[in-house]
Amino acid sequence: MREIGLDFPSHQPARSAVSCTTTSASAIMIDMKESPAASPPSASDTPSAFPREGAEEALDSPRVTVWDVTSPDGWATPLHAHHRDTVVVFIEGGTVRLREADGTEDTMTHGVEDVVFIPAGTTHALSVVSGSPRAMFYDLKD
Repeated sequence: MREIGLDFPSHQPARSAVSCTTTSASAIMIDMKESPAASPPSASDTPSAFPREGAEEALDSPRVTVWDVTSPDGWATPLHAHHRDTVVVFIEGGTVRLREADGTEDTMTHGVEDVVFIPAGTTHALSVVSGSPRAMFYDLKD
C-alpha cells in the first residue's frame, strides 16, 4: 500500500473515519491499494466534479489529484458526478445541503478535520447553508 499524508496544525483532537493520529499536529493517512476496485459507471452527460469554480488544483500525481475548494456562504454547485473515489478533509467548517440525483436532500454540518468518503459514481449537487467551508478533495486515481 501507498500512503498519502496531510498534516493539520491544530491543538484540537482529530475526528475522522479514516486512519488518524494526533500529536501536536493532526495527521490523516489515506491508504491506497495497489489494485483499485472497478469504478461504478456514472452518467456521461453529467459534468465532472472537477475542475470547477472555487476549486484550485493543489497537486496532480500518478495516484491522486488534490483540489483545494473554498465554498462561500450561499454558493451552490450544479448536479455533478464524482468519477473517482474521493476523500474530503475539511480545513474550515460549515453547513452544506446535498441533493442527490433522485432529488433527496440531506443537510450536514462539518467541522475542522472532519473526513468524508465519496464513492466513485456519486452524482449530487451541493449548496452552502452557512459558513464558508474549505476542504481538500483527494481524487484517488486508478
